[in-house]
Amino acid sequence: MDAEQQQVLEYFIEEARENLDTIEKGLMDLVATSQDSERINELFRSAHSVKGGAAMLGLQSIQHVAHRLEDGFKVLRDQPDVASPEAQSLFLQGFDFLCNLLEHLQNNGELETEYTRQILEQSDPAFTELQNLLAAAGQATPSAPRIDRWESLLATPTATAASMGADDAVTALLQQLLEHFRAEETTEQRQQILHTCQQLRNLSSEPAWQYLLDICSRAIAKPENSFAQLAAVVVRNLKQASDQWQLGRADQVAVTPALARLAGGAIDPYTATVVSIPIEPQEAARALAASFERSQLLVLATQLVQVLREG
Repeated sequence: MDAEQQQVLEYFIEEARENLDTIEKGLMDLVATSQDSERINELFRSAHSVKGGAAMLGLQSIQHVAHRLEDGFKVLRDQPDVASPEAQSLFLQGFDFLCNLLEHLQNNGELETEYTRQILEQSDPAFTELQNLLAAAGQATPSAPRIDRWESLLATPTATAASMGADDAVTALLQQLLEHFRAEETTEQRQQILHTCQQLRNLSSEPAWQYLLDICSRAIAKPENSFAQLAAVVVRNLKQASDQWQLGRADQVAVTPALARLAGGAIDPYTATVVSIPIEPQEAARALAASFERSQLLVLATQLVQVLREG
């Protein structure tokens, strides 16, 4: 495992442990938790975050178990009265399987196929029983799709962003971004990373989301920033932002100080200077060169080329 991958994995484990702590506290008194909309939403968001991070890293067994927990929390969020001591026991069983997977990953640096097969074999009956219990109590089933044959998780290839919904497209593009960061540092590879950022930017018209992607592009365009420096900071910002966006809170997306430093300082999008561009191409080029740093011009040129290709 290279340095960039190790750094991102360590960030995922650190964030996942924080989310698991939140889930565990909520499960200790599930009946009371289910009656507090903010607390049950917190459990749902925590499971959702673990699921998204695991999907980005290709940790499909963790993604699957976190998804099953998320399904259950969604039912409790919509129908709090279905919570019971029996449901609490089954939730805790599922939670333990997720903890076991994360602990194994932290201790071994990977999740071997045979180990994940055993965990999924053991966890699926508990989650099926939980689903049936919640459905019987509330006369409803979780709206999120359930995977009946978990074996497919061990062999399913990653789909392309174009074939997915918006949430899955973000995850697929973040996976792609990680692969680019792991590659050899070349100008061409940096351009590929910038292109992926542009694809991410195009997924939402929310100003805060687009601004974050612009700052990421500025940081990536600076040749003095190595891939090792960029990987963890950029991916961490985008992972946190995608969690907010996928939960319908894109307006809360923010740029961290670490990313702003790599970008040479973030610009307030609401007070940024407006540049007047002449119509004549050469004059326009001179105006741009006088108004932007070299790194910003590189981002602009990349985006113009992309617009021409798409047009």
